[in-house]
Amino acid sequence: MESPLASAILEQLQPLFVEPDFDTLFNRLTEGESKSARFLLKMELNRLWSPCIRIMDMRSKGYPCQMVQHAGIQHYLGEHDNKIFQQALERYQQRYTTGVYETVIANAKPQHNQANEAKQATTTSRLQIRTLEFGSYHQGREERIHYSSPVTLLLANGQTIKAKTSNLSVNGIRIVLLEPSSYELGQSCQILFSGLQKEQPEEIIFSPARYQIRGEEHHEQQSWLRLSCEDPRPEFKEYLRNFIQQNKTRYRVSIDFAFTATEIKGFEQFYLPRLTGLPLFFSHDKEIKLEYALKTENNQQELEYWRNERNSDQLAGLFQPARMERLLAQHAKQKSILIYCFAHTIRSHIYFFSATEEELKEKGLKALFFSVGSKRNSWRVYNLTIQAVDPQLDLDKLIDNNISMEQYRNGLAHQLQQFRYIGQLTPINMDNHLEDFQSWQPTQNDANLLQCFGHQLDATPFQIELLYYAQLRREPRYMHKTPTVVKLGEQALIGWTRDISTLGLQVELEAALPCKIGDVIQLSLPKMQGLIKKMDLSDLKYRIVNINNTRTVLHLTIEGNENTHIGREFFQMLIEQNQKKLTMTKEQRHYRGMANSLRNLFVNYQFNYALYVDRHYASKLGILGIGQTPHSLDNLLLNVERTKADLSPLLKGDILKQALIIPLHQARREDRPQAVELYILHKQLQQGKQQDLIRLSDDFLNTSERKDFVNRALALGEFYSVQLHISRTGRPDMEYLAKELHYIAKYAIHKAKQLEEALWSVVGVCDVIDTTEATLQRLDIKH
Repeated sequence: MESPLASAILEQLQPLFVEPDFDTLFNRLTEGESKSARFLLKMELNRLWSPCIRIMDMRSKGYPCQMVQHAGIQHYLGEHDNKIFQQALERYQQRYTTGVYETVIANAKPQHNQANEAKQATTTSRLQIRTLEFGSYHQGREERIHYSSPVTLLLANGQTIKAKTSNLSVNGIRIVLLEPSSYELGQSCQILFSGLQKEQPEEIIFSPARYQIRGEEHHEQQSWLRLSCEDPRPEFKEYLRNFIQQNKTRYRVSIDFAFTATEIKGFEQFYLPRLTGLPLFFSHDKEIKLEYALKTENNQQELEYWRNERNSDQLAGLFQPARMERLLAQHAKQKSILIYCFAHTIRSHIYFFSATEEELKEKGLKALFFSVGSKRNSWRVYNLTIQAVDPQLDLDKLIDNNISMEQYRNGLAHQLQQFRYIGQLTPINMDNHLEDFQSWQPTQNDANLLQCFGHQLDATPFQIELLYYAQLRREPRYMHKTPTVVKLGEQALIGWTRDISTLGLQVELEAALPCKIGDVIQLSLPKMQGLIKKMDLSDLKYRIVNINNTRTVLHLTIEGNENTHIGREFFQMLIEQNQKKLTMTKEQRHYRGMANSLRNLFVNYQFNYALYVDRHYASKLGILGIGQTPHSLDNLLLNVERTKADLSPLLKGDILKQALIIPLHQARREDRPQAVELYILHKQLQQGKQQDLIRLSDDFLNTSERKDFVNRALALGEFYSVQLHISRTGRPDMEYLAKELHYIAKYAIHKAKQLEEALWSVVGVCDVIDTTEATLQRLDIKH
C-alpha cells in the first residue's frame, strides 16, 4: 500500500467503489498485484467509504468560518476548507465518509496562513448570517423515518410521475422525483405506494392516498417535494403509524425536524425573557378587548408603569375602542401605531394621558403634548403592533404535551380560541430624544387643554401570565408600589417602589437624583410606617447598584449586615404575611399551562428581529431570529427567501464594535438592556450593489443635525432608524429542552451535543426594532 503504483490504483478505484460492476473493474485494475496487496486495497477502500459522523470545526484556526450542513451534520469551515469539502463529496458521490473527512483535514492550510486570511477578511463576510424562523415548528411534531421506496405521484391532470420516498411520517412525506414533471405548490394529488404494497401488503395500501404538495427543494438537478397527508381514511393513517413503529429499528429515524425545532425553541427561550416589548392577547367581540399580557423579566417595568397608586393595573386604558378600530382599519398584515404617554401625579394620585399622532393632529395639540409630556420623567413612546390570529393555526399543538387530561386541554384550547389578535407594546423612547420633543414650540401653553387625552380612572381588568424561563436571580422580586423618600446628602426626593425583595428594591423618583453607582442613600417608607409601629422605616441605608441614564430609576441593595438590616426584616415580613397576594404577582399563573401556551402562540407572530452574539468570536454574530410574517426591515437586511441576512447595512465598519460589542462587554447578566439607535442612509446602486452611511444617534450634536441627516437620506435614497436593545445572556434554559434533547440523543448523540454547544456559545441577544416612523414623527419630517 505504500508503493506509488498501489496509491495510483487506489486513486482510480475510490470513485468506482459503489458502482455495480466494481468487482470487474477492481480485478482489471489490480491484475498482476499479489493477493495480499489486493486484500489491503479492498480494506482501505472499505475504510475510506465508511460513513463518518465527525464534526469538522475550523473556528479554532482563527479565520472566518461559515456553517456548512451536510447529511444532518453541521460543520464550521473556512472558504478554502469548504471548497475541498465539496470536491471530496463529489468524489464520494455526496456521501460524508472517512475519506471526505481525511481529505479536508489533510488539505487544511497551516494555521498561521489562515490567521493572515482572517485579518484580511472583511467585516461584510462576518455580517452574513443565517436566519431562524420563530414558531415554524408548531405544525409538525411527529416521528418520521428515513425510508426509500418506489411510489407513483398521480396529478389531477392525469400525469403520472415516478418517484421515491425520502422520509415518511403519518401526516407527511418527502419524495424525490425520478423524472421531469410540472406541478404547482398547493396542488392536490395522489400517491400510490408501490413499494409498500410489496413490503407490507394490506388492502388499504393498494388504493392511492390523497396528499397535497406543500413545498419543494432543488439540488444538483434533482427535485424533492414535501407533501402533507389529506387522506380522510383513519385506517390509512393507522397503517402508516404501525409501519413506522414496527420499523424504527430497521430504518434510521429522521431527527432533522426534531433538531431544527429544538434549535429554534432554544434560541426563542434565550430571547423571550429579554424581550423589550410586552406580548398582548386580544379578543374581539363587539369591540377589541385586552385579555392577557405575558410578563417577562425585561418588560415587568412596563406593567409596573401602568399601575396606579392603588396597585391597580391601568394598561387596558391604553387600548381605547376608537383608537383600536382605526388601527384595525390598516391594510397591512401587521398593523402598527405610535402612542405617546405620560403620567401626572397630584396629591398621591396618578393620572395617565396618551395620544396617537392622528389624535393629536385632530385636536391641533401635537406640539403642546410633546412639549409638556416630554418634560416629565414618566414620558413614554410606545410602538403598538398587532396581527390577526391565523384561523388555520392548530391550537392543540401550542399546548404543552405534559398536560394529558383531555378535559383540561380542551379548556386551554377554548381559552386560546377567544384570541383574535396578538400584539406587542414596545417602549422606544430614549433619553437623547427629549431634545427633539422639547424643540416643538406650542402656540398655546395651557396644559389643561390636554385633559381630553386623560384615561378613565378604572380600566378594564385583564390577566397577567409569567413566562417560564430559567430563574437566574439570587431571589425572586415582587411587584409592589408604595411611596418612598430618598435622601442623598442634603437632597431628598419623593418616589415609588417598582418592585421589592428582601435584599433590595427598585425605586422610581419624581425628579433626577445626582448620584452614581456605589452611592449609599437613605430610604424612608412613610405609608408603610403608618401601618407598622414596631419598626423604624425611616433612613434605611441602601446602596445604588444600577441607575438609568436620567438618574430617576434606582436599583438598590441593602447596605450593611444582612442579618440586622431593618429593611430586610420588614420586607421579609411583608412578603411572608402577604404571600397569597404577592405569589399571584410573582407567578401570575391563573390557569395551568396557559403561560406556555401564550408563549407558543406569540412566537408565531414575532414582531422584531432577535440577533444573537456567539462567544467563539466577540465580533462575529451568530444567527438572526425572524418572524413568519414579512418585516419592515426585510428589504434592507434579508435575501428574498428570508433564509440569510446581511447585516452590513446595519453594523458595517466600526459601528459593529460601537453599537453592539462594547455595550455587550460592559453589560452584566442582571442589567436592563442597553439601547442604542442607528440612523441609516441606504442607497441602491447599479448591478445590485448598495451604499450605506450609518451613524449612531448619540453622535449628532442637536436636533438640527438629525433633521439634516434624515432629509439628506430621503433625498438620496432611503432612511431607516433602528434601535438595538442589547442584553447579556446567562446559561441556556436546558431544562425547557430536556425532553427534545433526550430524544435527539437517542438517535444521534453527536447532534444533541452539537445543539447544546451552540446554545452554550451564545453570550448576548439583541432586540432589533425598526423606529423609522417614530423618528420621522418626532422630527416632523414628511415622507
